[in-house]
Amino acid sequence: MQTKKPIPSAFDVFLCLLFIGMWLIPLAYMGLVNKPFPYMPRGLVHLHNASALFTHSVSYWPQYYVQLQFEPDGPWVLFDVSRDFRMPSFGYRTRLHRFFEIFRADFGFHGRAEFAAWVRKRYGELYPSKPLPLAVRFVTAKNALKKEGFPGHWRDKPFESFSPRDLFVTSTHPFAE
Repeated sequence: MQTKKPIPSAFDVFLCLLFIGMWLIPLAYMGLVNKPFPYMPRGLVHLHNASALFTHSVSYWPQYYVQLQFEPDGPWVLFDVSRDFRMPSFGYRTRLHRFFEIFRADFGFHGRAEFAAWVRKRYGELYPSKPLPLAVRFVTAKNALKKEGFPGHWRDKPFESFSPRDLFVTSTHPFAE
C-alpha cells in the first residue's frame, strides 16, 4: 500500500524561506566573515553571533574597571563596583561585563557617559560625607588567554597585576562642579 506524500502549504514554504533568509544566511555570513551582516539593525547583530562558527579564537579576555578622580590632574582611584554587580547572569561574567561588551565600541560613548553619571551618584550614596568624584573613567585590561586553559572557574585578575601595555582607557567622563 502506498501512502500519499503531503505537499507543504505555501505558508510552510514561506516560513522555511523566512527562517533561511532571516536566520541562517546572516548567521553563516557573520560566522565566516566575522563582520555584521550588511544593513542589519544593531539589536539583531548580537542575536546572530555564534561562537561555534568563528574560524579562530580570541587571544585575550577583556576585563573592565572603573576609576574615579577627586582632584584635577590627581591620581585615579579604583572603584569597586562588585557590590552592585554581584549576580553573574552570564556564566562567570556579571552584568557589568555584558554592559561593556555592548558599549565598548565608539557608538557606546553615550551609554558609558550615562553609566559614569550613575557611578558618581552611587559613590555619593555610599559615601555621603566624602566629596563626589570630578571624573569617572573606564579602563579595559587585556587578560591573555593560555592555551592550556585556566584551573577551576574563571576569576578576574586584580587591576594591579596588569602591565601598563595591557591597560587601555575606554573613555573618560569629567563632571562640572
